[in-house]
Amino acid sequence: MFLITLTGEQDAVSPVDGITIEINNYSTLDIPVKMESGQVLKLDGKGNLQLFDKNWKLIETLDPGKIPLLDKGKNRIMVDAGFTVEGSSKLKIEVKTIGKAELITIK
Repeated sequence: MFLITLTGEQDAVSPVDGITIEINNYSTLDIPVKMESGQVLKLDGKGNLQLFDKNWKLIETLDPGKIPLLDKGKNRIMVDAGFTVEGSSKLKIEVKTIGKAELITIK
């Protein structure tokens, strides 16, 4: 499961046009989504991919296609996004898995 939230400084958030998630330099998930400030993209444990507004009102349900799986132990997750204009945009990413918690470092 993951949550991706588009954040940034109040009037300087650039929309996102497409997100790619790569797992372990091998499997990719291309998400053709257009996100605006405050919107949340959620992939749940059942494989449902949904876009919500900042108040968690459902905007759109997307087809995620084949979802890459994490290996047990160490994984490398890379995220790429197409920001449409310059701004202070940030993607806040939360990944949740089933099992024992592990420390994650960002490089």
